[in-house]
Formats: sequence, C-alpha cells, structure tokens
Amino acid sequence: MPFAVSAAHAETRATFDIAPQALDAALYEFAAQANVSLALPDAGVGGARSAGVRGAMAPEEALRRLLEGSGYVFRSVGPGAYRILAAPHASNDTPVENIVVTAARRPTPLNELPRAVTHLNSQDLQDAGALDLNNLVLDVSGMSRTNTGLGRDKILLRGISDGALTGQSQSTVGLYFNGLRLTYAAPDPDLELVDIQDVDILRGPQGALYGAGSSGRIVQIDTNPVDLNNPSFGAEVDGTRVEGGHMGSNVAAVANLPVVSGHLGVRAVGYNQEFGGWLDNDVTGAADTNSARRRGGRLTTTLAGDGWDASVFGIYQTIDAQDAQYARLGDDDARSTNLLEPHDNDFLSVGFALHASLPFGELSSTTASVRHQIGSRYDATGSFAALGVDPLQVRPFDEKQTLDIVIHETRLTSLPGARQPWLVGVFYADGDNRRDNVLRDGAIGVWDS
Repeated sequence: MPFAVSAAHAETRATFDIAPQALDAALYEFAAQANVSLALPDAGVGGARSAGVRGAMAPEEALRRLLEGSGYVFRSVGPGAYRILAAPHASNDTPVENIVVTAARRPTPLNELPRAVTHLNSQDLQDAGALDLNNLVLDVSGMSRTNTGLGRDKILLRGISDGALTGQSQSTVGLYFNGLRLTYAAPDPDLELVDIQDVDILRGPQGALYGAGSSGRIVQIDTNPVDLNNPSFGAEVDGTRVEGGHMGSNVAAVANLPVVSGHLGVRAVGYNQEFGGWLDNDVTGAADTNSARRRGGRLTTTLAGDGWDASVFGIYQTIDAQDAQYARLGDDDARSTNLLEPHDNDFLSVGFALHASLPFGELSSTTASVRHQIGSRYDATGSFAALGVDPLQVRPFDEKQTLDIVIHETRLTSLPGARQPWLVGVFYADGDNRRDNVLRDGAIGVWDS
C-alpha cells in the first residue's frame, strides 16, 4: 500500500558526497544517494561535466548545483522523480524517460539493463490499489498467483513454479525486501506494502545475480529510507463492506524521527488490516468463516557518517485466517467441512545493513535472521475409513512448518557511470526447515473459531 506522509516530509534532506566528474556519472551517484529516479535525454548528456556537490541539503538543491554550468536543467515529474532537460539555448532534443533502478545489484539506468524489468514507484502502487503483491497480478504482465488464500499464496512469474502447494522444494521466484531474501520453501508472507518506495520485477532466470531460487523471476521491494533531517508522520484509515459478510478495515501509520540531525534517525511503520468473511458453513452452522486479520510493523534505525550509513532493522507480521476460502462447487458462499480450516503465517526478521561509498566502488552488506512459521488445519474426516476408522468421527489434520534462516550478503560494485561496470560479492545462508504433521483422533485440539 503506498503511503502519504505529512507536509513536513515534502522538503526532505540528504547528505551528498559527489566529486567533480562527468555529468552522467555524477547524476548516477546523485540518484543513488538521494533515492530518486532520473530521466535523462535520449542522446545522453554528451561530455558535460559537473562540479559535484557535498553536504546535507534538499535533493532539488543538490541537483541544481550538480547541473550548474552544464547546459542542462531539471524538472520535477512526480514524487522523488526528475527529468533532465537540455537548457533551452543548448538544444531542442526531446527527452525520453530513463529510470534508474537498483534491482541489477547496482543503480543502473533502466534502458541499459540487458533484461526485461517492470518498475513500479509509489504512485504506480497507489494507482493499482496494491496492498500486497497479490494486488499486482492484474497490472503486471506474466504475473499470477496460486489463489489459495491470504498467507498461503505463491507468486508465479511467466508460469514457472515448483507446484501450486508449498512443499519442501525451493521457491522458483525470489522475493526480496530491501535486499533481504524473504522466502525459500514457503509461501509469500504477504507483507503489506506500507511506506514503499518502489517494486522492481525482473523477468527471466536471474541465477547469475541472485543464485538459486530465482529461475522464475525476482521481485524486489524497497521501502522509503529513514529521513535523517526532517520529522514526519502519516496515517491512513479505510474500510470495506462485503455483501452478505462482515465489515473490513485497514489502519496504517508511519513515523520518522531524526534523533541527531543528519546522522541518526528512526523510522517506524505499523498496520492492522481486517478482512471481512462471507462464506457460511452449512455443516457447523458457522457464518462468515473466511474472515482474516493481518497486522505487523517495521522499525529501522539508521546512523550515517561521511560517505556511509548503517541500519539496524526489524520486520514483523502475522496473518490469522479463520478458515479456508474454498467454496462448494456451484455455491459460491457455502462450505461443507466438519470443522474450520484456519491458517497462520508469521514472519519475523531482524538484521543489520551497511552501505559505504569507497574511492573505487560502492559497498553494500546485509546480515539478517529470518523466522517464518506457517500453520494450517485440514478436515480429514472420513479419509481413513478403509482402515476401519469411524468415517463420521471429526478428524483434523494439522500441518506446521518452521523455517529459521541466517543470511549474509556483501557486494562491492563499480562506481556509477564506470566505463567497465563490475561486481563482486559473497553470499551465505544457513537454514533449518522443520515440518510437523499431526492427525488428531477426534476433534481434540480443534482451533477456536
């Protein structure tokens, strides 16, 4: 879900350290340090030079200084997006949009990537009404989902999948959140898209850059960074009504607090979403059984110095679905199970990230731990009648999966605008995947409705 913060956030400031150099290289560094998108002229900026810029200031002021005397000017085309134009006396060339993205493991102009990429900024997400990745299915070509319910879905890209249900095999689509791998042998945790900067979707196998588990595609989600200079707060409340069912609601808030201006700040996000159910069970008599709740939050603390920043972060979300969403064939608002089939999807990650601009390259390093717990109940009544078991005895089958993963990745990339781009890195993951299946005798332990 895109997020609008208060007016105090409009004049954001950032710390810039861009040396005198070719204008195109300076603009690439600016895009990375300001976390903005730039559109360059189709013919580039030729041999223009920039005097560089250093210090803490608003991105537009930094961009103005970079362009001074270069023969180029800029125009704001949206939140965090600018178009570079030739000054009126310099050229009449028509500029063509050229978005800078980071999904290629370094800031790269979109038209220079040797692969197909769908780039969605915060405005695109707002226009699509995207509360999570599932909402993008109708807006992104080749993207689909298994449609098994909130917290149970697997994202499919170009039809490549390891199966409709979650098993022991590694997912074929890599889901990344601020560079952190979210899933392995598990469904999409369905993190709510609150305070999101952009989403990049890379088509085709990405094993060269992302390793195993990326034979389908890569979906990379980047959040808005901590603003170290300006405090801001925003909140959003909305409601929905399902015909023949319960009311739904969504409450979300984001707060940004600089502790030491320009050096230390905290950004917090929290949300609670209620999904109204509409399915009735004609066996148990329960009504609106498929209601669900998603709640969670993020907390990031960033410390910045001259040419570097370090962040400690935490992500938590829990999904509680009261019942499955499957309906009886021919009757789209009724179920006929002997008990509720609830589902839980709990996600927790804590970690540390470091970014530094070195004289010869850009360093990015992330270390994090991930715990992903998925629990489901199924109605197994009558399934074992051939073994002499009473076919009328209500019999639940419980499935619980727990993934504990430690992840580390360090990358060193060439500076933006380098004649010969390069990248070196190291990746390490150590995981434990436990699955417990229990067939219960009778209705013992049936989850409360």
